[in-house]
Amino acid sequence: MRAVVTGASGLLGGNLALILREAGHEVVCTRRAGSKVAHLDHAKLTWAEADLADEEALRRAFDGADWVFHNAAAVTVRQKVTPTIFDANVLGAERAVRACQAAGARMIFTSSTVTIGLATGPEPADETSPGTCPSAAWATPTRSPNERARPARWPWRGRARTWSW
Repeated sequence: MRAVVTGASGLLGGNLALILREAGHEVVCTRRAGSKVAHLDHAKLTWAEADLADEEALRRAFDGADWVFHNAAAVTVRQKVTPTIFDANVLGAERAVRACQAAGARMIFTSSTVTIGLATGPEPADETSPGTCPSAAWATPTRSPNERARPARWPWRGRARTWSW
């Protein structure tokens, strides 16, 4: 299997890339220009420069992939959604999905409970849960742009399920 891992310079994406490589898969990792990846030099991973703002670069990186593991995101501890956060996490995700579709690859999209909120009962919350799901106070500001982006604009709407406990 040829796998592309976005966000491989981060903790989750980097460890996923290592696990996939150890399992014998061909792994291509994407990174932004200037991303620090020295901590992964020992793994001899293949890197492709592809920023979430550049759909053509994503298409080149995803070309020939069987699977794309999308882990890249802009994160901050601030309680404000900036244009940079919105562009990377919402518009960048849309670009990644389109690039994945163009490559004919399947996608595993990694997100966080921040986009959905917390479950209010024993069942996990998902993208169809009411917008009144309580979430951590620090997460609430990040939900608004994601809620605006969710309706029908996202190509996977109605064809994929996401869960959050």
